[in-house]
Amino acid sequence: MRIRTIKPEWLDDERLIEAGSDARVLSIALIVLADDYGRGRAGEFWLAGRVFPAHAKNRETLAKSLGSLAPWFVRVYKVKKQRYYQIQNWEKHQKVDRPGKPRVPAPDPEPDPVTAGDPCASSTHAKDRVTHAKDPGTHATDQDQDQDQDQDRDHSDSAPLPRGGTVGSRGSPPSPAVADGARSGAADTQQPLPGHEAKKKAKKKETPAERKRRAVRDIWGAYSAAFVRRYDAEPVRNARVNTKLRNLVLALGADDAPQVAGWYVEHNSPRYVRGGHSIRDLLSDAESLHAQWSSGRRITRGDAREAEFRDEQAAKAERARRILASAGGTA
Repeated sequence: MRIRTIKPEWLDDERLIEAGSDARVLSIALIVLADDYGRGRAGEFWLAGRVFPAHAKNRETLAKSLGSLAPWFVRVYKVKKQRYYQIQNWEKHQKVDRPGKPRVPAPDPEPDPVTAGDPCASSTHAKDRVTHAKDPGTHATDQDQDQDQDQDRDHSDSAPLPRGGTVGSRGSPPSPAVADGARSGAADTQQPLPGHEAKKKAKKKETPAERKRRAVRDIWGAYSAAFVRRYDAEPVRNARVNTKLRNLVLALGADDAPQVAGWYVEHNSPRYVRGGHSIRDLLSDAESLHAQWSSGRRITRGDAREAEFRDEQAAKAERARRILASAGGTA
């Protein structure tokens, strides 16, 4: 990953000031995490864990900050159900010599600015695309069509009309067959695109097994991002780790487990540090870590000793009270 350049004037941008401090932090992070083409991963758990690791509700913070930066600074898009981001005007922010291979897929091209704000123009272009898609290669260009229409008008003006001037004359009502053909052609134009119904039927609800696999991916994404940030190395993943990740979903749920996993790697408990923040310790202390994460407080060894000392003092006081009570009753 290359070193990026941030200009001092970036902090003076009024839109950034109005967006808030979280959005300003996010804007810098997006530049730092982007590839040589201004694109990067935008998965909620992964990006929230990288940018806002200390926030208890880091996904909400990420969503609010992204909303403040879109669309003038960043564009979020999806490719094969995966979220990515593209920094707008990337070339103005960074000068990249000999860019490498893209690390994420590129977004679809944005709408034509000439027709993006004109609903009439966009609908006209859409109709043209539908017509050409139905019968490609059989339509002439707009210029050829205009020339053909001019020639038809000239021919109709110069050709002699039959006696009575009713058959084929301009202004005469169309025949029933022609009217029916026109109506059927309009109906064909209004029909949905081929394959539209098939795509709607192809959409299926996520099965429980698919939800569990997605939760496992989210947990690993949050855990590995925090692990790389702390140890500057990738964590080990194997079949036993995958089994523990599935059990973690059962223990904490699909929504909380990824956030607890990312938060756990930041925990400085001596036992976790000695164990290298392993998945084994994460699973064994899952309920305790969830309680600490939800309350926003990490329980350290000093906290445990202090709590134990208070319990001992309370027990001693209770024993002394009983002794005094029994002595008074004897007297």
